[in-house]
Amino acid sequence: MPRPERLLDPTAGPLEEFAHALRALRKQAGNPSYRTMAKLAHYSVATLAEAARGLHKPSLKVTLAYVAACEGDPEAWTRRWYRLSTTLEGRDVPARGQPGGNGLVPTQPQVGRRPGA
Repeated sequence: MPRPERLLDPTAGPLEEFAHALRALRKQAGNPSYRTMAKLAHYSVATLAEAARGLHKPSLKVTLAYVAACEGDPEAWTRRWYRLSTTLEGRDVPARGQPGGNGLVPTQPQVGRRPGA
């Protein structure tokens, strides 16, 4: 019998909030077992369970595999993952729908700028 997942407090920080939302998506999908999800996602049970544990940020690929196994919206979860990354990095990027913002973090560094300049 699998170990029960630890309780998450979605107000405790961005990692727990993200993990809580992943768990809510799984519950909405009928609460498939991680073993079932692993077959669909092509990631191990441990990797998928770790993504929803709230201690570390899962990679975007793992997040999207988890979401796909739960029939979630990959575009919405991609935006959510990038917002989490931005929050964890301490950068404030305008959210989608706000002036100048698309909700995504630039993937290429700015050329010619020194860090802290």
